[in-house]
Amino acid sequence: MNRYYILFLGLLVSTALSSQAINTEFGKNRVQYHDDFDSWTRYETENFVTYWYGKSRNIAQATIQMAELDHGEIQALLEHTLSDKIEVIVYIDINDLKQSNIGLEEAFTNTAGKTKIVGTKMFVYFDGNHLNLRKQIRQGITSVYLNSILFGSSLQEIVQNALLLNLPSWFGEGLVAYGTSTWDYEIDDELRDLLAHNKKYKDFNKLAKDHPRVAGHSMWHFISTVYGSNTIANLIYLTRINRKLENSFLFILGEEFDDIKVDWFTFYNTNYNSEQKKFEATAELKQLKLKNKKGVPVSHIRQSPNGEYLAYAINDRGKERVYVRNLITDEEKCIFKNGHKNIFQASDYNYPLLAWHPTRNELTILYERRDITKLRRINVKSEEYEEQLLTENFQRVYSIDYRTDDDYVFTAAVDGFSDIFLYKSKNRNNRRLTEDFYDDLDGQVIRYNGEDAVLFRSNRTELILEKRRIDTILPLDEFDLYLLKGLGDNRELIQLTDTPEFSEKMPVYLGNGQILYLAEKSGVLNSYILDMDTGENFAVSNLSRNIILQHAAPGSENYYVSFYDDGSYKVFEKPLASLTSSPHVTALGRSQFNDNQTVAIPFLPKEEKEKPQLTISEGMKFQSPFDDPPNLEPIIDQGDTQRSEELFNKYFKDYYSESTQDGKRIIKYNPMRATASRLKFRLADFTTKLDNEVLFEGLESYTGNDKELTNIPVGILFKGTIKDLFEDYQIEVGLRIPTNFSGYEYFATFDNNKYLWDKRIAFYRRSESVVTNPELFPVSREKRHTFLGLYRLKYPFDIYRSVRFTGTLRLDKYFQVATDATTFNAPAVNEKRLSLRAEYVFDNSFDVAVNIKNGTRYKFFAEVINQFNFELTDGVNIDPSEGITGVFGVDARHYIPLFKFGVLALRASAASSVGSNRIVYFLGGMENWIFSKFDESIPLPPGESFSYKVLAPHLRGFDNNVRNGNTFALTNVELRLPVFRFLGFDHNHISFLRNLQLTTFFDAGLAWYGIGPDSEDNPLNTVTIESPPDNPVVSIEARYFRDPLVMGYGFGIRSTLLGYFLKFDYAWGIDTGVRQEPRLYFSLGMDF
Repeated sequence: MNRYYILFLGLLVSTALSSQAINTEFGKNRVQYHDDFDSWTRYETENFVTYWYGKSRNIAQATIQMAELDHGEIQALLEHTLSDKIEVIVYIDINDLKQSNIGLEEAFTNTAGKTKIVGTKMFVYFDGNHLNLRKQIRQGITSVYLNSILFGSSLQEIVQNALLLNLPSWFGEGLVAYGTSTWDYEIDDELRDLLAHNKKYKDFNKLAKDHPRVAGHSMWHFISTVYGSNTIANLIYLTRINRKLENSFLFILGEEFDDIKVDWFTFYNTNYNSEQKKFEATAELKQLKLKNKKGVPVSHIRQSPNGEYLAYAINDRGKERVYVRNLITDEEKCIFKNGHKNIFQASDYNYPLLAWHPTRNELTILYERRDITKLRRINVKSEEYEEQLLTENFQRVYSIDYRTDDDYVFTAAVDGFSDIFLYKSKNRNNRRLTEDFYDDLDGQVIRYNGEDAVLFRSNRTELILEKRRIDTILPLDEFDLYLLKGLGDNRELIQLTDTPEFSEKMPVYLGNGQILYLAEKSGVLNSYILDMDTGENFAVSNLSRNIILQHAAPGSENYYVSFYDDGSYKVFEKPLASLTSSPHVTALGRSQFNDNQTVAIPFLPKEEKEKPQLTISEGMKFQSPFDDPPNLEPIIDQGDTQRSEELFNKYFKDYYSESTQDGKRIIKYNPMRATASRLKFRLADFTTKLDNEVLFEGLESYTGNDKELTNIPVGILFKGTIKDLFEDYQIEVGLRIPTNFSGYEYFATFDNNKYLWDKRIAFYRRSESVVTNPELFPVSREKRHTFLGLYRLKYPFDIYRSVRFTGTLRLDKYFQVATDATTFNAPAVNEKRLSLRAEYVFDNSFDVAVNIKNGTRYKFFAEVINQFNFELTDGVNIDPSEGITGVFGVDARHYIPLFKFGVLALRASAASSVGSNRIVYFLGGMENWIFSKFDESIPLPPGESFSYKVLAPHLRGFDNNVRNGNTFALTNVELRLPVFRFLGFDHNHISFLRNLQLTTFFDAGLAWYGIGPDSEDNPLNTVTIESPPDNPVVSIEARYFRDPLVMGYGFGIRSTLLGYFLKFDYAWGIDTGVRQEPRLYFSLGMDF
């Protein structure tokens, strides 16, 4: 019984809190720069349904096979089965992924290296490396499984667990990372750096608070190492059933969780401390003070061939800059800018790419803007440049290098495969140098033995240069170094290294047959030099941190490296000298890599090694008094074997291939099973809640007997959202019934976001019954019907900026409910208005916590409203324009972080209406104010014709209508401080306490008629005294000064309760220098 009660309670009180905001719509955008998403293809396998578009078919095929390859392993690790198949959506690259509509706004906030999932949907993209693609797939599968384990798959399970299960972030994020890779040199490097530079991280809780993925990954790895990997599934299962993390650890592992945290720190700290003095001291290296701020990575570094300059690119969350540094004078300048900061989506660190001309001070920058790849050649001294568009067949370029003055060598993706290309910039032609499904990356043109060659790395397993399409052999081997000799028709491919247990990265040719490269064979990415003539291989670094980037000019005595240290990406100059000993091998290196990795000597013939003959001495023979038995045939049940083989062939003969990877068979891809994807809709959300928020702009018609604002009663809102698979189309329908049952509201919207221009069609219907004179008998009532039809176009410039155009048709009808002859004969009022509205919107704000934002958002708008008449019932009455209203205004908000967890929220808003039928704005009170009051002592100008009346919140300390006018200006300042987070209790499991906020605020505003607050049109400073009041004989109009500016200040408290954000404010108003009696406000909704 309890489960159904919880389900009902969850449905009743669940609410999208963001929808309770003040009725000003901002919002960010997704921008579709192409129409490749027009048609999708679908392919179904045993555990997955995979979707792809256009030229991503080859990526999708590899994804299909890799997903099925790793599914069983992850399923066995977590010991769970799914009731539905996982949907995998494949994108060509990260920029296409960011153009997708799936999970709009913060729901799809993503960071680099993290696979996105929404429900049972996961999204992957290709970055030129199938090993990285496999990591994304494993990460996505683990995430889907974990969500299913913890929250279930049915509506009842999801609601119940969402309400009752409150796990720390490290639990899920760490488990997903562990399922992707149990432990590797990257996470080892991150944890080593955090523990070395911040002593507070010996406390697991503090590390988990600041770096939940690292903390969680290290904890699960520790548990697997010490207690066994089979304990992980048991811990997850018991945590879901018990809903107490500490109890689960105690029951499964037999130790208190606090003790396990101590053991966790001892486990890692012992290893790292024992290795600390065995590494090269970075303090002895020369650090270059570059322009990147702390935490901002250097994405590329390139030393010029003459050794005079160092070019480097930095990427501050999408804001790209390229600097050129004079290595002699240490002067530097910015020669290239592109992009803007985007904290909501993963940064693309692949671009911009850099290449120096071999003999001139010319730098080529290859970059991408609005999904168009461009090639810019800059003279670094004069900063003059020429630019061209790259041909569209290149889906992605991964490296670039000069061959001649006008020719380049690319490693780039075409049709989903990364190959080597020769690109001629004069005529924009290109020619493939490799054409297969293996990954070819980090290409560099070198001059070796008198001919041009390309040095690169690849995960190929053969030296055949021919066209190869992916089949059942997946390019999942580690990367080795290769040399492509001869760039004409007679090309030869030579393998330089053979290291099947780790990959070589970033090869750089130093001249004289020497190659500088990175490898993690010691457990840390360090630099090595390979001599191609002799095969000699030696290390030139022994750092404790992974080298992320490296580069050197041929013949240089130094080279430049970048690595992450103490929260910063640092660049150092380091001598190219051989170490006296090999790099220290860490605990990770000892556990994962062998010492028998070989380096090929490319230009020496390979010798066939003779296998030694095994000889058995007499002492090794088994002693027995009996003769050797005859060789007997093994006993085999031929019938069972035959039946098993027949059964396998019947169901799986055409499903699995003979190829294997990591001991697992790879499934076949059958192109005949690929079908066109059809529109597929699903119920994405259903909400039932109590609210009184304004729907559809909140303009209330001024027509009618009641000139006051009509209070919107609290009602029960039922709202459902239906989306298609790719969320290009969204349908939302809703019904709200007020608790006093005085009417109803219903609406429907349809959004089409498939292309660059976003479109919305909507309609809204409201019916209400209002008591106009309660003193009469029978009570006088008025019926009000409003119908609104809307069509909107939105053009996004980028994720933050957009322009929006809205056309609206509105019909209002008012009539008296017939209770006597007078009301029966009272004429009905029909108003028809057509409006056009234009808006410019900017929004880069983001939520730090509930009702705590950072960033800026603003809107400028202008609108024209035309009242017309078109009646054919009681004769023909057509009037194209009975009145015009013009409106223009602004709403701007800025959020300044304070005290780490708090925020100072600033808001300025203003609007003005002009024309024959203007809008009257009422100041005072709050949006969604429960038990609101209207101040009838402030007069309205007589004889004015208004089209609408609307509340302009917030001005606390007063009732509604402390000031009114056709123009208003308003400012708000509010300090919001989450109490328990500020005191360090931000992990409180009770949402009311976790989200409890104390606020203090100051509001100021004014409203007026005419050209200014001092205009004679304002009735504010005029009062009419009549005597006697009922049947006046004497009427006196008196004038006195009243300050048009009113202010309010006070304090408040906010928090969430049963999913609603409740606000209590206590405020004093200041009117004409006089402080008013304090007022208490109770309202719903967030910001402002």
